[in-house]
Amino acid sequence: MASALVFVSNNAQAIPAFARQTKLGCNTCHTIFPQLTRFGRDFRDNGFRTPDEVQALLKKTPVQPKPTPAEDFWSFIPDQIPFSVQAKLHDAINPKGTVTNDFQIEELQLQSGGTFTPRVSYYLHHHLVEEGQAGTLYAGWVRFNNLGGTNWLNVTVGQFELPLSFSPEIERLSSFEYLAFTRALGANTFTLGDPQLGVQVFGQSDRGTKVWAGVVNGTGLALNDTTQSFDSNSFKDVYARIGQEIGEHFVGAFLYYGRTTATSTSMGSFDDSFIRVGGDAFVHFKRIVMSGVVVYARDDNPLGTGDRRTFTGGFAEGDIFLNDRTVVLARVDAVHQPQPAVFGTSDQADTAVFRVNTVAFTPGIQWLAKPNVKLGFEYQIRQSREEDRALAQLHLSF
Repeated sequence: MASALVFVSNNAQAIPAFARQTKLGCNTCHTIFPQLTRFGRDFRDNGFRTPDEVQALLKKTPVQPKPTPAEDFWSFIPDQIPFSVQAKLHDAINPKGTVTNDFQIEELQLQSGGTFTPRVSYYLHHHLVEEGQAGTLYAGWVRFNNLGGTNWLNVTVGQFELPLSFSPEIERLSSFEYLAFTRALGANTFTLGDPQLGVQVFGQSDRGTKVWAGVVNGTGLALNDTTQSFDSNSFKDVYARIGQEIGEHFVGAFLYYGRTTATSTSMGSFDDSFIRVGGDAFVHFKRIVMSGVVVYARDDNPLGTGDRRTFTGGFAEGDIFLNDRTVVLARVDAVHQPQPAVFGTSDQADTAVFRVNTVAFTPGIQWLAKPNVKLGFEYQIRQSREEDRALAQLHLSF
């Protein structure tokens, strides 16, 4: 069992400067941060602009005096850049480990996001320090909004999380990762939880239909030592997602197809093609929020032997809001993998890695002491009880 005292907000979108900039309360975009309301999802999907700002731009209702060329050039410089510096400090306790109690500086983060102009948005999430080492860029992108004067053409360029609705990190209410989003097969290191480097197109209707499509490298900013590039081959992965919002509720489905060149000590280099397909739903009643994801994964050659490997997984979560500042949550994660996707036999491989079916149950409670200060406790019960973990949390965001 491990427990931790955490000083951080896991939410990269919940930059308090957004509230200062828009003059809106935090509860406009969040139930309890980082979980988003429908207005918060729309604000995110609109490139950090309110729906009224988007409609005003599309209808060209604002009438402004035409600036001189010099004024027009310098008007691109923003008046302010919203940013947040956050830290994550752990007190990790592992009774079965060599060191049973360990203070850790897990992460120091720099986050920024906003709009340069109504048609140009940006976002940055950089880990300055990560597990005691120099950190890396987690997400950084520029988005060009409403190209051609339509809400169906918004183009994002850079590194970003895949549009899974249930963010692998940024908007996750629980501190524990989704097991189905972190599962990889064989020598193919791709997971749905990794941010990707590429180009994404987003469009939406006034009736709540949202569509994403993208072309990415499949490896993000991970440099391939063999090719000295950010990809293992010239093929670019593709994905698509469609979602429908119905009031505060939504349903959606996604598909990802990729190819990679993998390497193992025993098989050398070999090609693997893979797909990830799934669906999700979010049902929000006044005091109860239910959400869930189902994922199917298939790799055609993850071990270099020509043998296919698959898994099916997902999660179901229920959140009960005792009031507007306190939530009790319970989540069940499960991954079913018919065959191992590791090299060697069960005697040679690590037991935890070789075990292909994984189930975890995570209950917890979170309370807002202030809009940007959250206290909480979560306990994760794993299939192997020796892997049980607990987190005592203090989340701060400034």
